[in-house]
Amino acid sequence: LVIGAATPGADLVNTIEMRGSAGDSSLQRFHIVNQGDTGRIDFKLGRGGSSPSTYMTIGPNGDIGIGTTSPDELLHLVSSTSLKPVLKIENTNDDQHNPQIHLVKNPATGGAEADDDYLGQVDFKGLNDVDASPVTFGRLQCQAKDVSDGTEDGRVFIASMNAGTLEESLNVVSGKVG
Repeated sequence: LVIGAATPGADLVNTIEMRGSAGDSSLQRFHIVNQGDTGRIDFKLGRGGSSPSTYMTIGPNGDIGIGTTSPDELLHLVSSTSLKPVLKIENTNDDQHNPQIHLVKNPATGGAEADDDYLGQVDFKGLNDVDASPVTFGRLQCQAKDVSDGTEDGRVFIASMNAGTLEESLNVVSGKVG
């Protein structure tokens, strides 16, 4: 375990390095690096004498980046590999129950949602061909139509891009498709 400066008496470099036995250059090394005035912490891996590569970053605001050193969301995954990144949620129980994703809207006031509040959405985005501006090509969204206890109604809809406009193409409202 190496903490700080390589030379006694030198300034600390804000690095924690974990590696195998001294002199074994083939072993994997793990570094935690405080990037100083950027406020960012990088988690790096390297083998032997090679420069370590950054695999995860915690930004100054707490955002976590995997594949990026400048995350701009709570969790920001980036990959230049085809069909990646993949977010995998796996359940290994040997029963009929499946893994789940919950999108929960919880008002900060502690009260209930209001009628017609939107509860969650999944957007499918790409870039246009002129200036690489982000475009939402498809959307899956849910809305609470009626939040009254015992008579709750919901709406789920799918929207898709049509001639430059995101249009609702399928609605399911209170159990009816339209």
